[in-house]
Amino acid sequence: MKIKSECIYEHRDHGEVLVLGISTEYDSYDTTEADGVDIGTFVQYAREWDGYGAMPSAATKAPINEFTEAVGNQIRDFDRVSVNE
Repeated sequence: MKIKSECIYEHRDHGEVLVLGISTEYDSYDTTEADGVDIGTFVQYAREWDGYGAMPSAATKAPINEFTEAVGNQIRDFDRVSVNE
């Protein structure tokens, strides 16, 4: 299953969740060698959001394999509020 940022998924424990991003986290990283010891790939997601994005207290993360087991297919894209001048 491919997980995309800025999309809403149905999570078996949390209901609808908004995926904020996907990242690899490192235990250590050598910037001169551009190499590190990674601890895994994680999905950052929010259980609550408004038209501008996630509520700070509702954001969390989970290992990508745990997240993909807990969600179904993508429900819809996130429709972000845009402010025009």
